[in-house]
Amino acid sequence: MESNVFKEIVVVKRSGQRVGFNSNKIALAIKNAFDSLNMSYSEYDINKVFGAVLKFIEENFSDRKTINVEDIQDIIEEKLKENNYDTVYEAFNSYRLRRTASREVFNKRQQHKFVKAIEKLGLQTDMYPYDRPIKIMHEFSKTVSKEFAKAYLLDNKYVRAHDEGIMFIHNLSSYPLYTTSMAHLNFSFIKDKQIYMCMYEIFKIILDCKSEQTGEHSINELDKLLVNPCLYTFKLIYERNLFNYLKINGFYECLDIEHIRECIQKINSIDFQNDIFEESKINDKIAILFTSAKDDSIKELNNILFDTFLEFIKMLDNINSIINNNKVSISLSCDSNSISKLIRSNYLNALSNLNELKSVTTIYKINDIDYISDEVLNLIYHNKNICISFDTATAAEYFSTGEKIYSNVNDNNFQSNGRCVISTTTINLARIGVLNQSKEISNFYDELKNTLDFVKNQLIQRFEMQANKFKKSFPALFEHNLLLDSERLEENQKIRKVLKNGVLNIGIVGLPECVNFLPEKDKSKLMKDILMFINDRVAEYSIDNKLNFIVSQTENKEVIRNLFTIDKSIYGTNYFKGDTYSLLNNINKKDLNKDYHNLQNLINMRINIYLNEDARKEDILNVIKKAKECGIIFFKIIRGKNEN
Repeated sequence: MESNVFKEIVVVKRSGQRVGFNSNKIALAIKNAFDSLNMSYSEYDINKVFGAVLKFIEENFSDRKTINVEDIQDIIEEKLKENNYDTVYEAFNSYRLRRTASREVFNKRQQHKFVKAIEKLGLQTDMYPYDRPIKIMHEFSKTVSKEFAKAYLLDNKYVRAHDEGIMFIHNLSSYPLYTTSMAHLNFSFIKDKQIYMCMYEIFKIILDCKSEQTGEHSINELDKLLVNPCLYTFKLIYERNLFNYLKINGFYECLDIEHIRECIQKINSIDFQNDIFEESKINDKIAILFTSAKDDSIKELNNILFDTFLEFIKMLDNINSIINNNKVSISLSCDSNSISKLIRSNYLNALSNLNELKSVTTIYKINDIDYISDEVLNLIYHNKNICISFDTATAAEYFSTGEKIYSNVNDNNFQSNGRCVISTTTINLARIGVLNQSKEISNFYDELKNTLDFVKNQLIQRFEMQANKFKKSFPALFEHNLLLDSERLEENQKIRKVLKNGVLNIGIVGLPECVNFLPEKDKSKLMKDILMFINDRVAEYSIDNKLNFIVSQTENKEVIRNLFTIDKSIYGTNYFKGDTYSLLNNINKKDLNKDYHNLQNLINMRINIYLNEDARKEDILNVIKKAKECGIIFFKIIRGKNEN
């Protein structure tokens, strides 16, 4: 922790402005110098130099009231040289010279900051030695876009908090594009078409939406969505087969074909009986042809469904997105309709014939555990990216990582279809914990409240920018796929009235580390109390602002790693050990208990339950039963090594 010297000393900036001493900025400056080079180093190296700089300032400036920014930079250079980080010293020194030249040219601070980003691009080409030119160009454009957002669109206080690791603003490189994040796409407009045409249209829509959003896209209850197209396809097949059989056997001219065709169009299930054709006066011999046509048509439909799903899932899993927004989730209902069952069976069969999936997650809903199929157990056994949901309500849909869009302060018609996660910002709870480790618990909650309010305001600021865009800017999303039934947009309308039905997501990381820093003895209870505090506060935001806020556990490895490495650079290995922050949701089979039900009631997350490599299908079934008993509603069983 910082000594009183740092609490009393004042930093004099180049403009003459006087501000309080912020050691985090020193750590970040050192980290940026190391990051600017394509070399191997650890957070220990950064923390070593950082500690030496702080020690020098403490020993040499204890009797002074002020320290200049230039003095701090001189000390950093001196300590880099003393510790034999010569290459880093040269990079840091060169950076200072360029900044000085830039300040002389640009009077406006935003322009000066933006030039920093442009320079960084040209100097970092060696950091991508194995990438092809177009990919490097994309990395350049991302950096320009991100730095433009930080210089011109975001308040400085939010930029500072992001850069210092207090919070992480997701998708910062797409900030100037006003894009939203992930969505439960609305495909309800897809009706009577042949099944392969429907699946192609769905794929094309997802592909188009991925050019307008940055995250996961979800197809909800695919089996129910395809009931009408499947029935439509079956009728075409059945009519063709029946009439062919009647022609071959010489009965076609003897029957009222138009009446039979009308009867076929009225079929509402593949389980129909021949008595629907009673007025056609078919005899027993002809009835056999009707039955044969039906049986053969169901077989043909099965083959079409299997082949279509096999190709569809393959195409989804191989979406090659340069911005890595290739995630897709598909939920399957537990509808008892015979056509839904047929669709589910063929989808699962297709899934079993594919190798391990990278991008597609299947969410399988269960309402009666006694009827879970061996097919599903087999897919879980082979780690085919299956999540289990006991939350079977049509409106209750999850993304693969556990975020759930359900309640809506703007509409009593709760549903997930046609709604999205507008944006996400993650809070670093570990940082709040370490800063309050020797204080009263009330101080921790005060700072947590202030940080939550801070993030809420940043999310609203971003929402206001996004909501002022027009429908024509996002034609794929706002033509059909993000519309509730009651809301249609004209071409020249702003998207606010649709977007307000989405959710603003406050992510959290570092909760286990946070509670370990705090003095309370019952860590498990403290963890739940903190989550309850966050949950209650966020619920107030929804009511007060007429916008939907949710809380989720952030699983994005890039985000976690970014925040963790900053904290480790500042506080060192004595405070933060290991390689990353631990997550709440990664557990082994033996640790499964009702506490995780309580956690899921407080935060959006998927529970990952790990089994040994030698686990059998019976073990998987027992874990599913145990999860049901514990009240866990959304989880994934993974056979293999626990990532925690």
